[in-house]
Amino acid sequence: MTNLPATQKSVRETLISLTSNGSLSSTLSELLGDKKPQFLSTLVSIINSDPKLIQVFYENPLSILNIAIQIVNLDLPLGNQFGFAYIVSRYNKRQGKNEAQLMLGYKGLLQMAIRSGKYKMIKVIAIHEGEISEIDHLSGEIKFKWNQDIRKRNSTPVIGYVGILKFLNGFTHQIFVTREEIEEREKKFRQGQNQSAAWESNFDSMAEKTVIKMMLSRYGYVGFGSSSIEQNSPDYDNISSEIECMEDINEETGEIIN
Repeated sequence: MTNLPATQKSVRETLISLTSNGSLSSTLSELLGDKKPQFLSTLVSIINSDPKLIQVFYENPLSILNIAIQIVNLDLPLGNQFGFAYIVSRYNKRQGKNEAQLMLGYKGLLQMAIRSGKYKMIKVIAIHEGEISEIDHLSGEIKFKWNQDIRKRNSTPVIGYVGILKFLNGFTHQIFVTREEIEEREKKFRQGQNQSAAWESNFDSMAEKTVIKMMLSRYGYVGFGSSSIEQNSPDYDNISSEIECMEDINEETGEIIN
């Protein structure tokens, strides 16, 4: 935990003081009702869990509070442990300081995609050896030769993962990511030298999450399902630009990997 000067208020004291009076207090009470104390308590825990966020909070507490309100307005649970949305600290080279940013986790990204109402299918499946017959590298179209013998299929090594996005307007996009590429991404963003328990015990599930994140962040559409939210929160259109950094969040613990 960061040691504060004797004259400096704690995060909890500062946040309560900031939200106890004035228009901000009224806005939070209107938005949260009797859940306001729980909201503030959760936000204090999030800030205190990251020394960089503590620094950002004391420099500009409203920046973190505004992001927390955005998460609530998106109707997503506040808290890293849920895996929907995260408040993270990122270095702004232009301003030469850390600042708070909103990132959608795997669950939040998928939830926003579903709410957009634009998809007919969002699907990822493991591909076993011998099941790809042709890949058109120009169009991205993949042709398969499925092994109908389930027992034999399950005993055949997984060589990669195919993701498909089908939109209601007829647009379709497929991507194929090899197992080796997934392993390289996992190594790049892991903590320590060993795989986390989630990757070690359920590699396929974690790999499928990774492919979904790659698809939606690069080729998908993420909507917010509420015209009032979109009108009142113009910054939401910038959320998609943050999605590419989501792999530096530990999906198992919710911990931010800086």
